[in-house]
Amino acid sequence: MIRSADLKSVVDCAFGPASLVLPAIIGKIGSETLTVNGYVDEARPTMTHAERDAIRAHLCELVRTSRADLGALLETTGETIDIVAGGGSLIPRDTALLLMVDMVAEVWPGRTIVVPVSAPSAVEKICEARGGRAVRAMRSLAAILAIALQENAVFAGTEDGTYAFPDGLPAFDGIAAFCTLHELLAKSETSLGERLSGLPDANVVHRTVPTAWDRKGAVMRLVAGDRSADRTEETEGLKLFHGSDWALVIPDPEDPVTHVWAEGPTEGESRAVAERYVSLIEEALD
Repeated sequence: MIRSADLKSVVDCAFGPASLVLPAIIGKIGSETLTVNGYVDEARPTMTHAERDAIRAHLCELVRTSRADLGALLETTGETIDIVAGGGSLIPRDTALLLMVDMVAEVWPGRTIVVPVSAPSAVEKICEARGGRAVRAMRSLAAILAIALQENAVFAGTEDGTYAFPDGLPAFDGIAAFCTLHELLAKSETSLGERLSGLPDANVVHRTVPTAWDRKGAVMRLVAGDRSADRTEETEGLKLFHGSDWALVIPDPEDPVTHVWAEGPTEGESRAVAERYVSLIEEALD
């Protein structure tokens, strides 16, 4: 299927261990793939923000000049992948999650998809339109994968560029995501650009509020006391719904901050919902 689709791609291994196994895998799937930074550099166990930005920009340029159908940057850990559409445009990771959900739901309709509690509401719209089901999980990768296995999900993904396809490999793996992306494009007979143009709007915003460890309980008690919400979910933290708008408040388990995610019909309305709960948290800290 992939071989007959005649797809052309560019992949950057970011000097990581993926470069040791990727060539053999590419040979089996039959795509025309240009590999860059395809060797292990022990002096670069991780990437700085500046290095990542430079590698992304170079990858986008390679996709554009080679007229490739897609590009991918595999992080050095091997779990995370950034996706570049044909023409050389980097797809933001939150948009990339919706893109993957949309393609998976079309190619494997009626199956379950697992996403974190903070993912856009558009996930449910996409799944339900294809006869599938979206299940929400806590934000940790371990929790998402556990729910995916429990629900016999075909796909699990996050807004941070990590994707798993439990039918083939029950783990978050960038190489598996890169190869499956070829399969999805071949089976759907569309381009990434066409898929992106058809995605529903998503306007999730994220804020953090510095919060001392001994004040986190007070913050969550005050948020829990907000009676203006239509309903509340407790998958992780507190998710408060106001009609179709929602805010998610989660105290960070490792750092002295509280996270606030919010979504409304527009980015401006999303920011307004977020700021309302940021103000509520700050009130609890006074």
